[in-house]
Amino acid sequence: MTSGNKVTRTSSRPEPAEKEKTDKYGVVTERTQPTSTLIPHDWETTQEDIGSVQKEILTKIQNSKLTATNEGIDFYAILQLMRNRFSSKNANELQMHLQQLVDMGYLFNTIDNQHFKF
Repeated sequence: MTSGNKVTRTSSRPEPAEKEKTDKYGVVTERTQPTSTLIPHDWETTQEDIGSVQKEILTKIQNSKLTATNEGIDFYAILQLMRNRFSSKNANELQMHLQQLVDMGYLFNTIDNQHFKF
């Protein structure tokens, strides 16, 4: 469902529980969400609006533990995960695919435009 520039997805599946780390004063310092539940298992068959490269990127990011942190996964870690498809010479192409995923609502930026989360 689209609302302005914001893309939201509705699902009958319950939201996964977040885990929180707190300091000695009870202030939440970090929230994490299990990466295995971030994308529905049937996302490949239901999301035909993204290409195979974007699906591969999402799969690699989904399997990375770095996405569970508050900062998310950074561009260079994604480039390393995707080293079989992208090299530093065509890093701009990877950046383009990541930006498309952000524009479509599959990823979002966290602390800057080089860090991504689901």
